[in-house]
Amino acid sequence: MSKPRASAVMKQGKLTPWFYLLPALIVMSFFIVYPMINTLALSFQNKDSTASAATTCREGQPCWAF
Repeated sequence: MSKPRASAVMKQGKLTPWFYLLPALIVMSFFIVYPMINTLALSFQNKDSTASAATTCREGQPCWAF
């Protein structure tokens, strides 16, 4: 039996490996990237998310005061 040539076995497009990675990248973006962006957006809101956290700052008091 003859061995197949390396060029015949390795003949695939440059995008083929990305098609195998695409489902994993979609799942990662949904469960990692989206919550990260959502957390960043929520960090600029007040407690009940009705206004920007910057509106609760008063002159002469630090914004992190309780």
